[in-house]
Amino acid sequence: MVERAIRMVKDKYRKLDVRIAPKKRLALSLYYYRNTATSTTNRFPSELMLGRMARSYMDNNCPDVISSANDASWKQKQRFDKNKQYREFEKGQKIWVKNETNQGYRPATIVDRTGELSYRVADGSRTIRKHSDQIKQRVEQEDDKIIDQEIGNDYVPLGSTEKEEEPILNENHVQEIIEDDKKFQDQSCDTDQPALRRSPRIRKQASHPYFQYITGPCQKKQKGGGEIL
Repeated sequence: MVERAIRMVKDKYRKLDVRIAPKKRLALSLYYYRNTATSTTNRFPSELMLGRMARSYMDNNCPDVISSANDASWKQKQRFDKNKQYREFEKGQKIWVKNETNQGYRPATIVDRTGELSYRVADGSRTIRKHSDQIKQRVEQEDDKIIDQEIGNDYVPLGSTEKEEEPILNENHVQEIIEDDKKFQDQSCDTDQPALRRSPRIRKQASHPYFQYITGPCQKKQKGGGEIL
């Protein structure tokens, strides 16, 4: 068996290019022999000796799984941050929090910061954890407060369903309105209105009655004799 192994190494050594240095030719011969599966064990000799697969040229050319995953994550982060703006909030700051079930935002307050991009916010009687993408800054303008104080309770928003009360008319008031209408009509009748202009042309009488132009059953119906079928 030893003689067979020596002969295999010598055969591989002879097949290599003569221009390669002798030490490198010997190393390549041993590498090919130790990384070729035997028919007896169907395993590589280096795998049986080391307990693992030895790295080959193909393994070195293929990228590492961990490095590939890190590169993909970094590229994804660059694409995401390209059109995003870094937002940072302080403790006690008033904000808008995105609703989970429907569209829109609701008011809340920052309690503390739990991570680089996460915050704990107070939403009424509960405290929840939110990402910075679901938080917007809430700004209260002083001009709006002053306007609200000046308007007070007299302000009625547009689209209000409250109807204005109509004035109640008594009998005397109704009688006065009727008399005013009569006076206005009498005055309009007394005014001189221009006479209507009529054409002085004398209309020519028809030489034949109209029913003579109607033929068939229509003529019978016009004279009162016969029925239309």
